[in-house]
Amino acid sequence: LDSYTFDTQNSLYYRINNPGEGEGATTNDSLVAFNYIGRLLSSSGTGAIVDSLTIKPPATNNLSYYARLIVASYALPKIKEGGSISVIIPSSQLFGCQEANGVNRVPPNSQLIYTYNLTDVRR
Repeated sequence: LDSYTFDTQNSLYYRINNPGEGEGATTNDSLVAFNYIGRLLSSSGTGAIVDSLTIKPPATNNLSYYARLIVASYALPKIKEGGSISVIIPSSQLFGCQEANGVNRVPPNSQLIYTYNLTDVRR
């Protein structure tokens, strides 16, 4: 976690892997295309994939359209087109002591790491 920043307001850790390029910040009104992979966080780094999604360019929906996706509206405004960000989600923020099923099983009390890549932004 040394390379991650803790966001006390949202109780999440994040790391900007690549800030991206372009003008202006990504906002809820920006049209976006992106992909993400969610994995179990393990002591050796990242574990099994539990979730993934690709929204292919060209961007046709605004960021607020994706508000129900796990941390998309939190992560994507922190980067620009071509950027990448990783967000660690504590178990208390997502599934807690409940088991969940995605691409693979999410055991109770699991921490997850989601990596987002912002592939297209239109304002």
